[in-house]
Amino acid sequence: MPKWIADTKACIHIKNGDNTFSKYSIQCHVHKVHENKKPSEIRHYSKLNDKPSNWEGMSYPSGNRDFDRLEENNNNFLSVNVYTLFEFQGKETILLHRRTKVLGAKHHVNLLKIEDEQGKFHYVFIKDYDKLIGNQTNKGANKLFHCRYCQHGLNDTVC
Repeated sequence: MPKWIADTKACIHIKNGDNTFSKYSIQCHVHKVHENKKPSEIRHYSKLNDKPSNWEGMSYPSGNRDFDRLEENNNNFLSVNVYTLFEFQGKETILLHRRTKVLGAKHHVNLLKIEDEQGKFHYVFIKDYDKLIGNQTNKGANKLFHCRYCQHGLNDTVC
């Protein structure tokens, strides 16, 4: 994960040795692992029950169709937005890569798709999207709340 993102402390990069980054990142939110001490350690995820989420048909590493399938299989239980890093005018910025089609899900998860030094993609859990994106939208001057559907920055949490 790039240092500038790590420094925001808005993301959790789960340290695992396989391609299931997306699953662990979603479980981090659903099972509230992000509230634990050192939530990036795999020990928190190895004993989790896959219920209530239905992971049927998911492949790893995951792509947009896998997230579509996951949302369909979980019938308003999960919604997932995926963001990616994009270089623009010599500076990295965060852009929406995949927007959820599910409105009003019980659990909404934001993931950041990042590329490592070997060119492989994986996902990190965005614990605080407002903190992560705030530097781009308002240079950190005043905290804005960003709508999970339209991504606009607002002064309050209602969109």
